[in-house]
Amino acid sequence: MRLLFPLQLLPDKHIINSKSLPIGEETVDIYINVQNFGPIEKAEIDLRPLTVFVGESNTGKTYLATHIYTVYRQTRNAYYLPTARSGIIQIVTALQATREGLDYLEVSTFSGMIADFLEQIVNYKERKRPSSSIRRVAEQLETELLEGRIEVKRPAPEASPEFLYRPEQSEYTLRMSHSSAMVSELAPLVLFLRGIIKRGDLLIIEEPESHLHPGAQTKIAQTIARLVRAGVRVLITTHSNFLLQQIGNLIREGELRKHGESTSESADYLKAEEVGAWQFHKNEPVTELPFDLIAGIEPEDHLDIAEDLYNRSAGLQNRIEQTKAELLTELP
Repeated sequence: MRLLFPLQLLPDKHIINSKSLPIGEETVDIYINVQNFGPIEKAEIDLRPLTVFVGESNTGKTYLATHIYTVYRQTRNAYYLPTARSGIIQIVTALQATREGLDYLEVSTFSGMIADFLEQIVNYKERKRPSSSIRRVAEQLETELLEGRIEVKRPAPEASPEFLYRPEQSEYTLRMSHSSAMVSELAPLVLFLRGIIKRGDLLIIEEPESHLHPGAQTKIAQTIARLVRAGVRVLITTHSNFLLQQIGNLIREGELRKHGESTSESADYLKAEEVGAWQFHKNEPVTELPFDLIAGIEPEDHLDIAEDLYNRSAGLQNRIEQTKAELLTELP
């Protein structure tokens, strides 16, 4: 199947069209070719089952992701988890506590994907027949990372929901505002997987590593791999080298499976052809970051920064040792 997007939504020289990738039971490819598009000088990108945007801030990652979302959702289901997701869900929960607040909360006063996200949260209802594979991903996320469950409470059948966190083996629940930053950050993802996302949908997550310990960031990479295995197309923007390294390990796991070997029985793996990573630059074209069996997915500037930090650290240590030695020689 070929999916053609309405080009009139984009200015001249901003083209999004189709090629051929699997989504659910059908095959749809999406190819993006943009020039002088906001902060982006030039980009040629094809969306894979997992697409990764990396790069410095203000280089166009969110700008392009937002436009992909806007165009994609004209013909397909697309959902966007913005960086403000944890704050928004806390606001909705706080307003629910006063009840009057939600009466005056007009989604129309917000714009774009923020309004869409807010509308999904305010009108949240879990599906009666959710996808078992996607719901399982949500349950694993709660068990392995949140160590508790996200609960939805409604004071009345038609009332907007209140979102609560119940720690494992606890009789008590906590409001999002009283929960950890990690819980309020990941709660929207759990809710979307449990009640909204279906096989074949596009899920865009801005900075899935936000407010997460490095160990938790690697587990989020596993969650993303599970979503790909469940048939969800995922696009993420990230600054996390831990997340990228784990994605690299998941691709290596996929390579082992290709040769009839594996280090685990789980579905935590990715195929190299399923993953596309692109680095955004200031005043330069976007470049693809190919997977390397040894280096994994390694942004150019990450290596430079690590080298600079090492050299700075080594230089300071040498100066400290030199200063100590000089002080010792000055002693009577």
